[in-house]
Amino acid sequence: MILLDAGIMIAQANKEDSYHERAMELLALLNENHESLMITEAVLSEVVTYIARKRGPEEAAKFARAIIASVEIEILISSKEDASMALDLLQKYELNSYSDSLSMAIMESRNIKKIASFDSDFDRNPNIKRIK
Repeated sequence: MILLDAGIMIAQANKEDSYHERAMELLALLNENHESLMITEAVLSEVVTYIARKRGPEEAAKFARAIIASVEIEILISSKEDASMALDLLQKYELNSYSDSLSMAIMESRNIKKIASFDSDFDRNPNIKRIK
């Protein structure tokens, strides 16, 4: 089980992103290895917002619908407990992103140990292995 961070999805969607090629390679490798891929609803929100701002709502909705319809990617919905834990983790690891701390909380509550991310903030949590 591997959680996908917003940066991976944004780089995948944006051919001009400096991480685009690496994101495509990484996603292909994860698919080849038949990894269970997941994103949080917060990550989906980040990605859709980014694409809507850069390329408009039509492209954002198209990208989001592809993720929603995908059998390879499961969307994880947070609970109140996840939200509360996210605030604790935000403070504990001195994070600037609630979305990142929520990803950490969801990973902990669902026993997910790996995240595909270009964001080094995840390295602050010793229970998470970041794939980059």
